[in-house]
Amino acid sequence: MKTHRIGKIKRNPKKGFTLVEVLLAISIIALIIMALVSVFYYTMTLHRESASRSIAMNDAIQVVEQCRFIADTVGLSGTGSVTDPNVAWSDLLSNLIANETVQVSWTGTDPLEVVVTVAWLEHNRNMNVSMTTLLTRR
Repeated sequence: MKTHRIGKIKRNPKKGFTLVEVLLAISIIALIIMALVSVFYYTMTLHRESASRSIAMNDAIQVVEQCRFIADTVGLSGTGSVTDPNVAWSDLLSNLIANETVQVSWTGTDPLEVVVTVAWLEHNRNMNVSMTTLLTRR
């Protein structure tokens, strides 16, 4: 039987891998798989948060447009605030975010400064999107 010399160890080429080599290969592959799974989980979490933020921003835009309509037709002036969890603005909201609340506050007469804040709870963290705009009477 022919043997090859690798360093000081004699090795028979027909024997295959040693147990140490197999365990080392398995552990390296396991580490790579764990790293890939953690990256996948992290990107999925970021995707969910980004989607919720986009939905909240669209809801804030809808509320601002409704405020623009109210300012044009009825007129808003002075200082005021409305905090209502999905009641006053329920027909404008997408209702895709759980525990979504909208707060609208305004100051001034012309231009009227309107601040719309959409808040929600995601993964036990309070998230919010705020939008400020100036409205003038047409």
